Formats: sequence, C-alpha cells, structure tokens
Amino acid sequence: MPDSARKMNHPFNRAELRGDQYLEFLVKRVKPYVEQHYKVSREANDAFIAGSSMGGLISLYAVLEYPQVFSAAAAISTHWPGIDPKDTLPVAEAIRKYLQENLPEPGKHQFYFDHGTETLDRFYPSMQVAVDRIMWERGYDDSNWQTRVFIGHAHDEKSWNTRLDQVLVFLLGVEKLNADQ
Repeated sequence: MPDSARKMNHPFNRAELRGDQYLEFLVKRVKPYVEQHYKVSREANDAFIAGSSMGGLISLYAVLEYPQVFSAAAAISTHWPGIDPKDTLPVAEAIRKYLQENLPEPGKHQFYFDHGTETLDRFYPSMQVAVDRIMWERGYDDSNWQTRVFIGHAHDEKSWNTRLDQVLVFLLGVEKLNADQ
C-alpha cells in the first residue's frame, strides 16, 4: 500500500473528534454548576485548567478557545504528536499552527508545559522546542510561561504526581498557596 493511501486509511482520519463538545460541557455545565454550589471565585483570572498527555493538549486548547473563561493551562507531558509519535501524519504541525494563530496576547494568561525523558515522553523534546519558539516569538516570558524537563521521569501518573507541586507553584504562586494555609 502506498504511503499516501496508508495515511488516508489511518484511524485518526476517521475518528470523530469531540474536543469542542468536551470544552462546551466544561464551560457551560460543569463550571456553572461548581460556581452555583460551591464558594469559589467566578473570575477568569482565578480559573485554570490542567491535564496530562492528551489532557494537556485539551487544556491548552481550552485556553485558546475560551481565553475569557480560563486564565492558565498546565499541559503536563504534553502529547504534542497528537497520535502515535512514530506516525508521519501532520498532526503535530497542525497543533503548532493552531497555537500560533490562536495564542492570546501575553499579559493575562499563563502556560506551563513539561515532559520527562523516558517512555512516551522521550519523543517530545523537539516538538516542545518548536512550541517554545512560538511562545517566545509571541512575547511570553518567565512570568507567564514555563517549560520544564524532568530527567528520568516517565509518561505516567507516578511521575506526574511527583511534580504537580511545581505546576501549582508556577500557576498559583507561592503567595497564593501560603495564603490558603
């Protein structure tokens, strides 16, 4: 089978993508429910979203699509390929293009990215460098964007758990974390 035919028959090209429905559910159902039933801030600058792997991608997408709702995203072990990293489909390039075209102006939003060096995470460095270039070119700096690499960490919950505190310190700041104690 020629490579072009293999790409056309790839399951990813036939998948029903539901990211927009998921975000609509979060923004229009979950967030209003939480705000109505719990004592939480309703301000966008107090709302952030986080996830790992594909959850990191959808968290980033949430801020790009709803910058008036979410002020920050943490994308832990961001699965930049979007699919199997060995595939040659142009998904990673499309993700970067979308980011470049939809990234909010710096100043009101924060972004945290990280990855380990083991298992699936070993495929991420070159793609993260390309994303970092976009962030830098768009005017983001250390105050509102961070990318970290964790040597020896794998693409798994145990690794993500060990570094979650660093994600929260960046997004919330030490002052906010200490004020809640």
